[in-house]
Formats: sequence, structure tokens, C-alpha cells
Amino acid sequence: MLFIPFLQNLLKGIKYRLQLKRNKRLQGLSVGWFQQKYLKHLPAGKIRSIELFGRRFFYEAPQELLHGLQEIFVEEVYRQTLSSNPTI
Repeated sequence: MLFIPFLQNLLKGIKYRLQLKRNKRLQGLSVGWFQQKYLKHLPAGKIRSIELFGRRFFYEAPQELLHGLQEIFVEEVYRQTLSSNPTI
């Protein structure tokens, strides 16, 4: 039955996400707890800026900014393992 592997995969994903949120959040970035809450509740539609890594970043939707930081730096969705001998 296809339903059982689906449930197993779903539960594994939920467990992974909960552990990830508990352990990492936005650690390593210069975004503190209060600043996360502030950004989370800001209304979208106005261009604002934030300083990260010594540079100024501009954003219009704070929720998208937080989501992007979470994906890129915490979940590392773009991380790739490349072979030591690449060929084209």
C-alpha cells in the first residue's frame, strides 16, 4: 500500500523540521530573538533595510526575508556536494 510509506515519510519530515527549529533557528546570523519577532509582525509593502554580515539588505516583505534566511542559512536547501573530479 502506498499510504504507509507516505505516512512514514511525513512523520520523518515532521520530526526533522521540529528538531531543526529547536536546534538551529537563525543561529549564526546577526538576527536576535527580538528582531525576529519584530520582523515577523511588520506589515509588508514598504521598502526597509536590515544589516547582516556587515552589509545592508533591502526588503519589502519581512516574512519573505525571514523565510529566505531560514531556507538559505539554516536548512541549507541550496547546499550541494560536488565530486572532486567534475566533468562536463
